[in-house]
Amino acid sequence: MLSHAGYRHEVGRRRRDPLTKRERQVAEKLAQGMAVKEIAAELGLSPKTVHVHRANLLEKLGVSNDVELARRMFDSWQ
Repeated sequence: MLSHAGYRHEVGRRRRDPLTKRERQVAEKLAQGMAVKEIAAELGLSPKTVHVHRANLLEKLGVSNDVELARRMFDSWQ
């Protein structure tokens, strides 16, 4: 169990960089218009794993679909 200070540090870190490296990879490929099966093949993952990463991305970024996800990723690249 994290101490209060440890919890605050962990929450603060997630706010600065809420996405894992793999989530960023999946997000970039979704933003480029790649299909889940294509992403899975390229990254050596199962399509189910890509779907899980996609669901996590939507929740973490507060968006509801791939178009909003792509817009959010595009905005972060500028």
